[in-house]
Amino acid sequence: MRKPKRGEFSPLIHKLGDAMNRILVIDDEKAILDLIQMVLSKAGFEVEIALDGREGIQKFDSGRFDLVITDIRSE
Repeated sequence: MRKPKRGEFSPLIHKLGDAMNRILVIDDEKAILDLIQMVLSKAGFEVEIALDGREGIQKFDSGRFDLVITDIRSE
């Protein structure tokens, strides 16, 4: 697998995109959420964000997600 050029996404991300569409990202830092959402959206994923665990659980329970990315040490 070749190394992606600057501004390109890894071929692995594109390959994952074939298998999954919806990603839930949970983090208490808005800047981190915005960055992850921007990168994953550009790669073609549908991204839902939550600012804390409670909101994340509510969104998880009410939707279908292929992947959840969460901050282990949220405040």
